[in-house]
Amino acid sequence: MGESGRKHSPNDSYPTPTSELHASTERILASYVPADESEVDYELKKNTHIQFIARAMLQGFPSKYISQDASQPWLVFWILQSFSILQVGLDPGNKQRSASSSSRLTKLILPGGDRAIDTVLACQHPDGGFGGGPGQFAHLLPTYAAVCALAIAGRSGPGGGWDEIDRYVAHTDPASVYRRCNSVLKG
Repeated sequence: MGESGRKHSPNDSYPTPTSELHASTERILASYVPADESEVDYELKKNTHIQFIARAMLQGFPSKYISQDASQPWLVFWILQSFSILQVGLDPGNKQRSASSSSRLTKLILPGGDRAIDTVLACQHPDGGFGGGPGQFAHLLPTYAAVCALAIAGRSGPGGGWDEIDRYVAHTDPASVYRRCNSVLKG
């Protein structure tokens, strides 16, 4: 227990630079939490959240997100899931339109309010599964995020995303995505 009576993450009596940075971050965050939380009226600032995710969807992410280029299915999923949780509906145009050929994340992820389905489908690997971005190796994690994003925004029928998933590879050889990824790591 820390000085405020709150539990802190353990370091197993072996502090490292990472655990020290983590503890420092906890102390900074704890300074914003009142000592007596019983008097605090927490409020979800729904409009602020909607503005943030709508801006990411309409204008792309700020340039600092460029390091997340290999996480494009996850970013699309998180945006769509956030809208879903906040009970905000998307019109078909915001769910669909085609992805640009740009490789920059800030331009590729949903600019102009377009392309959730097609952005995800652009990440599908020709051998099955989904990569973190167009032309990237397929991996189980972005495949999971891509399927979850398509479950939210997709639909059956041409261009709806569901029918474009290469189910044959996923069904007949689900470990192929793992093997391809593992072989890259082993060289």
